[in-house]
Amino acid sequence: MIVVLVGAILNYSTTFHGKGRIKTIGVKIYFDQNCTNEVIELDWGLLNPASLNSRTLYIKNTCNIEITLNLTTKNWNPENASNFIFSSWNYSGQVIFPSEIIETNFYLQVSENITGIIDFSFDYIITALEL
Repeated sequence: MIVVLVGAILNYSTTFHGKGRIKTIGVKIYFDQNCTNEVIELDWGLLNPASLNSRTLYIKNTCNIEITLNLTTKNWNPENASNFIFSSWNYSGQVIFPSEIIETNFYLQVSENITGIIDFSFDYIITALEL
């Protein structure tokens, strides 16, 4: 006796929905409190030796998380300009909430001992740090 078994392969599937939030870390810098004029370049203009210069800028947290900020500079041209020109800000490390805008003063101090530098440039790096 020969028995032939014919089996059927059955496939089952299920579908489910996934959702979540993407964490982003970033800021944008503006010249105005309404955040309509984004800072691409900060031109300090003609500076005098032994001067302290300031600009008020507005920083907006474009993240969906709370952040703090860190400021550094790089790409000084000429390289020795950072020995005579000093950049800082008055940001004190406060937490910046999503979509919050803070007013921040940026400072550029020129040493009274500066020599041999007529034109200079550098890059600001503002890093948003997740809490």
